Amino acid sequence: MNRALVGLVLILAAVLAGLVWRDQVQKKRSLVRNTETLFNNMELSEISELNLELPSGRVSFSFNGQHWVFKHHPKVRANAVYLDVLLQTLLKTGVGTLVSENAADHEQYGLGSSARVIIARDAAGRELTRLYVGKPAGDFRSTYVRLRDETKVRFVTADLIPLTSRATWADTSVWQVPESGVTRAALKIGTEERVWHEQFPGELLDLHASDVSFESCDVQNSEVTIQIDVEGVAIQLGIDMEGRAIYQDVCYLFSQAAIDKLKALKP
Repeated sequence: MNRALVGLVLILAAVLAGLVWRDQVQKKRSLVRNTETLFNNMELSEISELNLELPSGRVSFSFNGQHWVFKHHPKVRANAVYLDVLLQTLLKTGVGTLVSENAADHEQYGLGSSARVIIARDAAGRELTRLYVGKPAGDFRSTYVRLRDETKVRFVTADLIPLTSRATWADTSVWQVPESGVTRAALKIGTEERVWHEQFPGELLDLHASDVSFESCDVQNSEVTIQIDVEGVAIQLGIDMEGRAIYQDVCYLFSQAAIDKLKALKP
């Protein structure tokens, strides 16, 4: 009896040990799955082109080795912060939770004809990935998505709607001049001019427009003219009555509020 009891105890102990080991293995596998990302094999350095199909229209960007620019308007820089945040978020997004494998459900989750589409390409133009972005999920910090060639619908912990809903994708910074190099600044409104030789207004040194125009921009009869002398080199910008200004072959657009703010610098 004692030997039988001891044998039974040993068998039970072995079974329990096996169950514990299996549970630990399953937990490890689950952890690995949870840390997987949507694009495990893709690196940021591989992406040279980004195409967005949005409710507001299509927009394409390319990386010229230094800056992100608009693919069809290479003189116009894209907002590097917006694109970096979008790309970093995409590359860090986990595989999420499977919701459906039925293509008939795509419209329900906003992943049909109304989906936002993000396409990444390499330097040779080869498509690296295509992500369909649908409706917000749950608490609006998650989003329904599906990958290229997949019918699977997942919800991922990434709020992709705001990241693809920018008012403008252009870099609206006209110039950013460090005050240490400035020797003179002038603001001319009509025929009246104000000049600074010190304590230069930040609005003139860190000049931002509201947007850019991709159309030809013929600026004449400037209403507001800004000139900054930087170590003997003068940079100048003239803004006409329609808020248009040309700098380094880019047509910048200024809102009336921005123009009024500049005018307020002149007493």
